Amino acid sequence: MSNIHSAGQYELDYLPHRLGNWQVWDSKKLEPSTSAKAAQTQQRQATGFLVDDRGHILPGVKKVKNSFRTRLSPIYSAPCGWPKPSPAVGSPPAAIMGYKGIITSYLPRNHTVVKAVEAKGATEAKHTKSAG
Repeated sequence: MSNIHSAGQYELDYLPHRLGNWQVWDSKKLEPSTSAKAAQTQQRQATGFLVDDRGHILPGVKKVKNSFRTRLSPIYSAPCGWPKPSPAVGSPPAAIMGYKGIITSYLPRNHTVVKAVEAKGATEAKHTKSAG
């Protein structure tokens, strides 16, 4: 038999008290300020149009050149990139083509081959570091 579940079965798991998302609001920010200075600040921060219908900045609007920067510390605001290899550490050994260094006719040979066994008919060889 099938079970009938309401949508509440999913909502209950994401309630703030179940997730532990407790947030205390700053009481100063909730109370409206009635001082004259606060009223002037609100008037100065009035919202207006910055661009026209085509997305071009209107004349007289100051262009902000750091619009894609965050307010993080300078360490985190640096452009991302791959880490540069340390010159103190040498390069890792080159990969060997083939299983146990067995020479095959279908894999490229771009490394030095030294015979591992001095027996007639031995095809297994020991590979050394590639020249380059």
